Amino acid sequence: MGIEQFGKLNSAAMVRELINARTPLAVSSVAPTNGINGTGAGLFGKGTLLITQDDGGLWSQIGTIESPIWREHVGSTAVGISGSNCQALGTNENEAAVQLLHKVSISGAGTISLTLTINEEVNDVWLVIDTPDVSGTVTINKNVTSAITNAMSLNGSIDDIVRANTINGPFAQIPSGQTMDIVVANGGAATVWISSYRLVLE
Repeated sequence: MGIEQFGKLNSAAMVRELINARTPLAVSSVAPTNGINGTGAGLFGKGTLLITQDDGGLWSQIGTIESPIWREHVGSTAVGISGSNCQALGTNENEAAVQLLHKVSISGAGTISLTLTINEEVNDVWLVIDTPDVSGTVTINKNVTSAITNAMSLNGSIDDIVRANTINGPFAQIPSGQTMDIVVANGGAATVWISSYRLVLE
């Protein structure tokens, strides 16, 4: 049935046509899951749209009817992290590799833990020194203890840019619900920029 023909149908006939095509408008209380035991396996064909009631998200089914793969297009969370002293610039839309940029302000020794709300992979980190400290360092970790970057020194001048020299590939992949941690040793203050992209983990 062509798009133009939908205009001639009443709402009941339109719903019936969508159901017959195995592409209904579905509703779920939580985010859908993928795979042969996933949401709508055996029921929802490619092209099915699903709305999640917990956050008003919109998902589309891009896999097979036997093994659905759900892609999120709109969600209530516009950023990829949550936590104190953090700001995220970018999008929560799951379209291939969506670039994200997280801005985190740090001051003094301690750890700022950011709980991810989407899967991410860190691909670059740099900082701008606000207050130098001869022995201060900043390291980006996964789940507090697994270092993603080398220790970036705060021993410099105000407005100096310091970039991470290394990125640990396996630790750089952080699933939703786990933490990205900014670990500050000794002292100093800086603005930390963490570049990542949204990672689809099947």
